[in-house]
Amino acid sequence: MDFLDIFESTPKDKFLECLKHANAGALEKRFDDLIKEQYAMMMMLEQSGKTEKDIRNFIIENDDEIKSRFDDFYIDFMAKVYGAEG
Repeated sequence: MDFLDIFESTPKDKFLECLKHANAGALEKRFDDLIKEQYAMMMMLEQSGKTEKDIRNFIIENDDEIKSRFDDFYIDFMAKVYGAEG
């Protein structure tokens, strides 16, 4: 892979490459962390009276803004995976 390739790909492309080549233990830890965060947020929402339907509606109403943050997710994920390896 040429060094300049990094400037020709998207954060999603790099994320997918990360999934293919990263240390399995680091990936497992990061996915465990994501699942834990997901369930913590779901529990907090349920405790505040929100339902899964409320969450689905929020996603529909805010789809563009949510998608605009995907690159941040990809970059953060890769940083945490590669940080866990070192």
